[in-house]
Amino acid sequence: MKAIRHPIVLMYLVLIMLVVAALIFLRSVFGVFDQESTLRIPKPSNTEYTKWQLPKGAIARLGKGAINDIKFSPDGARFAVATTIGVWMYDAKTGAELSLLSGDRYEFKGIAFSYDGSILSGITSDGEISRWNVGTGELHNIHINETVKRLFKGRYLYKVYYSKDSTRLASVNIQYKENDKVLVWNLDEGMPPTIKNIDVGEDEGISPAIALSPDNRFLATSKKEKDKTYPVHVWNTDTGERQFTLESKEHRSSRAIEFSPDGKTLASCGFDTITLWDIDTKTPRANFKTDFSLLALAFSPNGKLLASGDDDGIINLWNATVQQEGLAGKISQNLSNLKLRKHREEIVALAFSPDGKMLLSGSKDGTIRAWDTTTGQQQFLCSGHIGNVKDIAVTAEGNTLISLNSVAYMSADRLIKWDINTRYPFSSTFFNFKSPQTISQNASMFVVRKSGNGRKIQLWNTTKVRLRYELNGHEFASDWWGLVNAFSPDGKMVAVTSSAHPIGSIHLWDIANPSKSLLGRIFNPKSIQPTYTFEGNQHRVIALAFSPDGKILASSGDCPDINLWNTETGEKLFTLTGDQSYFDNLAFSPDGNMLASARHLSVYLWDLTSRRSLRKIKTHSRVQELLFSPDGRTLVSGRRSGSIQLLDSYSGQVHSTHTGHSEGIKSKQIIKLLFLDDGKTLVSACKDGTILLWDWEKITNRDN
Repeated sequence: MKAIRHPIVLMYLVLIMLVVAALIFLRSVFGVFDQESTLRIPKPSNTEYTKWQLPKGAIARLGKGAINDIKFSPDGARFAVATTIGVWMYDAKTGAELSLLSGDRYEFKGIAFSYDGSILSGITSDGEISRWNVGTGELHNIHINETVKRLFKGRYLYKVYYSKDSTRLASVNIQYKENDKVLVWNLDEGMPPTIKNIDVGEDEGISPAIALSPDNRFLATSKKEKDKTYPVHVWNTDTGERQFTLESKEHRSSRAIEFSPDGKTLASCGFDTITLWDIDTKTPRANFKTDFSLLALAFSPNGKLLASGDDDGIINLWNATVQQEGLAGKISQNLSNLKLRKHREEIVALAFSPDGKMLLSGSKDGTIRAWDTTTGQQQFLCSGHIGNVKDIAVTAEGNTLISLNSVAYMSADRLIKWDINTRYPFSSTFFNFKSPQTISQNASMFVVRKSGNGRKIQLWNTTKVRLRYELNGHEFASDWWGLVNAFSPDGKMVAVTSSAHPIGSIHLWDIANPSKSLLGRIFNPKSIQPTYTFEGNQHRVIALAFSPDGKILASSGDCPDINLWNTETGEKLFTLTGDQSYFDNLAFSPDGNMLASARHLSVYLWDLTSRRSLRKIKTHSRVQELLFSPDGRTLVSGRRSGSIQLLDSYSGQVHSTHTGHSEGIKSKQIIKLLFLDDGKTLVSACKDGTILLWDWEKITNRDN
């Protein structure tokens, strides 16, 4: 028998090795396991919403801003969505866009309808309150007293919770190096303005979760405390005094809390456990278990259902009236009534319709989905609520714009394709443990930083969204390095460095004529080696730019020097030395004779023929992105404030400033600028989740 077993074991081992080798071959050659999941987005009934509330000179807006809050109107006919660029109103039967409410484009953290549904209130991340007439859309800003203004000065609203009737507001406002403060204030215009400043303890970990009771008498808060527990404290909103504390061993985190409509039950979610607290007895009544970290909660209007949303995009509907006892209770805590699974990323907002028959879920995947709470069937989908835009590019045909977006830690990066003519997104590809970084100028490829074991940098194509090359031969030592990338204008070369590398080595890969090692040709045919490695930077490199003909690469970083490299020989050409400690933005003029660099509140222009500085231009706002117009006469500055500024590249004069993206204390900066239609359209992409198309002739006409 022994003589028979050995050949069989050997045969199994050989078979396993062949299977593993085949899998490795398929992965390396065809990228079988590197293709990510793609969501096809249905075409909207109309795209008129892309033209609503545009700034002067803009043609269209792609993207609606990331979702912060969702609320139904009392009659259930419509719902409002608070986003990073304002408040959107939708038809609750069809999901069609009704309006983008008037006002400046600020990030709204929370919204609420009045009892009769005639007024919608919203509060911005700066603490400004707006009220709209729902019928007319007319805006009425609320006067905020000086006490409130002082409390909000220099602070940022992290979380907001409106009472059901919108007459009372609780907010978490944060400021660097200070403890979080929870403010509760009365908004009823018929009563004197009151405010309570509740100190919920030292700032350790995330800011507290908050909720107001339906009768507005109590505020519940929960956050990590010194002994690593997460108790729920209940406060009197009139006096600011703590009434009682709810504690349980099951409560090991705190992301969301919610009162039931009758105020007798409080739901709080820990990491993967929901606890239902009986307010009268101050004890836990039931626990529900989930597989992923919980982020959002909502009770149905009759209090019989509790909806929960987690960081994997799963929604559960639970029986909120259950009394869990004995073995049956232990089993039932893992069984939800319905499990809804179509979202691709974490759930950030949940809202039941007034009759409880519909549930709305907002996700960081950019969609709002409407669900039938009886059957679990999806009724409609609202798309376009994209998050942080990282980069954009336009295909060579000029009909598709591609954006890279990042909306959450690690696993929420995605590639979105937009139809430029109709202005709507038609596909969204989600990446798992990979972070897309930069797109080539012709939108054919993009750089990917792969997470997990190793430190891989990859090139993917945008057509099929698959791996094309692995960029090997670099020495970057960590998964968490900050990559700085640049493609040559023709897309045939890519330069990569790490902003975390103390002495900034720059690697240049020739994609058109890839260099491969002998072992790479055998075991990993998609692996390519750098053509050149540029050494000699004295500090870390934080900006790269190719000349229009691709023959020169400019680099700058934590020193006053800008180095220029010959991409055909690998040699340093020369160095420009400025009067500042660093330059973090670079851009070549179309003829390649001029270089623009930026540092904080100033832009510097350099003549590359004489290798001298031409002029320094004060911008009064931090510059995040630079781009020359096609004729080279105008330098476009994308600013940290979310605005764009037009500068005369010869005189240094500021022509005009255009605001259209999100504003406020924590405004989202411009991250990319490019031209379409042979220079007739300027495109600006912003971290507020929007991309604006500007009529270049209109914004450069000084008479407008």
